[in-house]
Amino acid sequence: MFRNLVNLIRVLWRGFLAHKAKATGMLVLIAVLCGYLNDIGATISNMRQWLSSKKENLVVIKARLKPYRIRPDIHEGRDEAFLVMEVRNYSNITAMITAASVTVTGSHVARNGRAGWYGRCSLTSDKNANTPLSIAPGETKWVMISSAIVMPGLADLLDQPPFSKVFVATPEAPYTVAEHYLIASLNSKFSALYGPNAAIKATLYDGPNDEPHYFSFPLAHGKSIFEKDGSLQHDWLMANWKYPSAALWSSLSKDCQEPADFE
Repeated sequence: MFRNLVNLIRVLWRGFLAHKAKATGMLVLIAVLCGYLNDIGATISNMRQWLSSKKENLVVIKARLKPYRIRPDIHEGRDEAFLVMEVRNYSNITAMITAASVTVTGSHVARNGRAGWYGRCSLTSDKNANTPLSIAPGETKWVMISSAIVMPGLADLLDQPPFSKVFVATPEAPYTVAEHYLIASLNSKFSALYGPNAAIKATLYDGPNDEPHYFSFPLAHGKSIFEKDGSLQHDWLMANWKYPSAALWSSLSKDCQEPADFE
């Protein structure tokens, strides 16, 4: 066995000497390719680590649907509503929100509406038409997207019992209802009307390069005002449907902050 191995080594060595230039070139090429592939592997590994470590610094704490109608006797656009979000900046630099857009996913019924809302704390999809909203590190502000979504059947649903019979303790500043158990019922109705996977997808654009930040709000997974996980506050929607207003809530400051926790 040992003798055979020695003979094999001799044969290989003679072949190498006979084709020394070609063999050397091949070895160099193999070494280069190995180094190149190793660099690619390291780059991919580094990219994966960067992507896994990159976290979203802008986080939605609360979300609400504000009805478009400003009085119960107004029938135009009764099924349209605007998305309002409370956004917190967890980064160490100021975020400059320049524009915002909204769309509906997972539904063949709910879709983008025609109504628009223009005023403080609201942003359109055109950054040149907006006043940018700055959010300092650790700061929390409310943002309304100017473009409405339309949810066919919303008015007929909320104008009927049991949703039309909810008790609102503060009609002058509606923010919740006594019947929190109706949130589950409303989720079930939304699932049937718009689809179990229907969701509002919002995009906020940050800084001079318009860096997009994406957020999704399932219509059939709403919660109450006491939750701070970014879910839609369906009790707020019911209260504001019963007592609509032409403005945002009164406790919202000029710089789009809200000192009161549950308003």
